[in-house]
Amino acid sequence: MISMAWEYGLLLICVLFCNLSAQDNKQVENPAIWEPPPAIDFPRSVKASIPNEMITSLRVGGKSIVLDETDLKEVQRDVRGPIGHRGDAGDSLHWLCLRGSDARDEWVLWLMSGEIDGGSVGGFRWQRVEQTARVDTRCQTLPDGRSGVEFPLAVRLGTSESEILRILGRPSNRHGDTLLYLHEHEVTIKNQPFTAMNTVAVLLRKQAVWAIEAWKSTTD
Repeated sequence: MISMAWEYGLLLICVLFCNLSAQDNKQVENPAIWEPPPAIDFPRSVKASIPNEMITSLRVGGKSIVLDETDLKEVQRDVRGPIGHRGDAGDSLHWLCLRGSDARDEWVLWLMSGEIDGGSVGGFRWQRVEQTARVDTRCQTLPDGRSGVEFPLAVRLGTSESEILRILGRPSNRHGDTLLYLHEHEVTIKNQPFTAMNTVAVLLRKQAVWAIEAWKSTTD
């Protein structure tokens, strides 16, 4: 009898241990969303084929944001939430993580500032959230009635591929379900020549927009 009780207790401990290990592994495999994904890379072979700037501003949480101009900390004062950071030197990135929803599903918006941006919002990534995903509490939830993201162009999450192609035109390049748009033009600032660049990447799923990432920068 004692032997059977001992074996049963040992079996119960093993089951509990295996369950805890499985839960730990699941948490590792499915971490909460907080940091933005790595920026979408534009290969050097991609040529600037778009004649005009595309997305250089947006409105979120009732606030207008101009890329390469609006200070990230200024946005933080209005929408709240902590500013995240990773990397050093040229790989340094600061961001605000905001979350909201629309008629279809939840989404996350990262407002990002790289080392080259000097503290301003240089770019953003707006994307759907998987149904199984967890969103970190550091991602600020926008109040009801202020959760929309608006662009000068009628580009939205869920927009069909055919409509995106109609609005933005033929992409500079395409890699599978990722459309890459690149615009460049020369500007003069204080009698010095600079290059203004605007990139837009559109990620498609099931022939509809899953994520949009855009950047604007001015370099010498």
